[in-house]
Amino acid sequence: MKKFVVLLLCVAAIRLTASPFAWRAEKQAGNTLVEVTIEKNHYLDADSVAFENASVVEKPESVVVNGHAIYPAGVRHWRVMPQGDFSVTYQGCRLPGNGAPPICLLPEHHLFANQEVPIITSGISTGLLPETITQAKVVKTFSGAMNKKEFLAWLGAKDRDTASPLPAFGWLWFLAVIAGGFLLNLTPCVLPMIPVNLAIIGAEKGKKGFLRGICYGAGMAIAYGGVGAVVVLTGGRFGDLAGKAAFHFTVAGIFGFFALAMAGILHFDFSRFATIDARKLHGGKLVVAFLLGVLAALLAGACVAPVVGGVIVTAAERYAAGQKWGVLLPFCLGVGMALPWPFAAAGIAALPRPGKVMIVVKYAFSAILLAAAIWYLVSGIRLTRERSSSQTEIAKLESAISRAKAQNRLVVVDFWATWCGNCRSFERDVLQDPEVQATLKEVEFVKIQAQDLEDPKVRALLVHFDLPGLPGLVMLAPH
Repeated sequence: MKKFVVLLLCVAAIRLTASPFAWRAEKQAGNTLVEVTIEKNHYLDADSVAFENASVVEKPESVVVNGHAIYPAGVRHWRVMPQGDFSVTYQGCRLPGNGAPPICLLPEHHLFANQEVPIITSGISTGLLPETITQAKVVKTFSGAMNKKEFLAWLGAKDRDTASPLPAFGWLWFLAVIAGGFLLNLTPCVLPMIPVNLAIIGAEKGKKGFLRGICYGAGMAIAYGGVGAVVVLTGGRFGDLAGKAAFHFTVAGIFGFFALAMAGILHFDFSRFATIDARKLHGGKLVVAFLLGVLAALLAGACVAPVVGGVIVTAAERYAAGQKWGVLLPFCLGVGMALPWPFAAAGIAALPRPGKVMIVVKYAFSAILLAAAIWYLVSGIRLTRERSSSQTEIAKLESAISRAKAQNRLVVVDFWATWCGNCRSFERDVLQDPEVQATLKEVEFVKIQAQDLEDPKVRALLVHFDLPGLPGLVMLAPH
């Protein structure tokens, strides 16, 4: 009898809780119209909507945002052919607004029957959890993503606002890519063509030659920067894929191919894709020099495509990781290639003559690309071995609580999942910040992957800490 009363109270609690997703079904001739009303500042993950015991005849058109297909706020309709009672499983998120943080809500299951009773999925017993976890005192919790200032305040630290818009390693990336671009001028397919290109742009000693060289170099830099920016800004899937082993294996294969192509082991004629006719360029000498720089960048880019492609892939990954300066890396490559041209066009010896140096540079770039391939391969293997299970995650949390108890420290737990976009944003924008990292060293910080929300033990953790969605933050004081 007690269990029945508890069940009724759970149902009542669910009905009293306003859901941002209101479902209803209406039988029509030959099919059933299913409607969901999505509240403002919320959306459904389109890929998460799945009907059981019903075939979908028609579904609403989704909207792609940052590489994700979603159903935004409003009313959306499906037409289905049910086989008796049917249900729908879905997962939605809340956008920031009205002082509420963004959060990926837990998946829900709705049954369409005579009375359309929602299935209770949160009534999981916390008896599945070890006492080390259940006996730890919960100091405070938070569901949703926070910015750096809010997170530091939640931790009890102050934001000193010392972060630089471009961290030190950002400048190192810029310098390394610029240096690499300069060295590309010494490769076998670029260095022998420099005298020819100088003759085409009308190189001459003095100021005129220097200006033409600047225009020529500017064309190269802008061409690389423009092409790279388009690829980086339209490659929105990098952020979603970066946590998957298959992505790392794929990139490792790309870099490996680039390395072999650069070394001449694999032969692929990239230059056949560059078919621009320089004779069709018209304008003043400076304009023509600029256009010839663009043309030269495309021709040289086809010739040294392994390096250019490697920089673009790296730029896309850096950008997707929240380091927005990554979009400038292809431009920096162009700047590096353009550096010697103003001096060469003015008659100043800026580059060595063709010789063995070309072969050395070619193999050096090949080695760098091969090293990148190995790095991604190792990362993919590591991700494969680190597949999450509720048992290992609970054991990880137990160990963190035990260490904190021995050192008389607080425990800060970050619940996350690879499918949670807000979790990825919180990771790259907040947790990677140097000041946040320094503050977290004062506590026992542990990340718990709540990947499978259908796992009873994962559910038990979230229910125990009263977390309605991800990311979820918990501060514990071990007894």
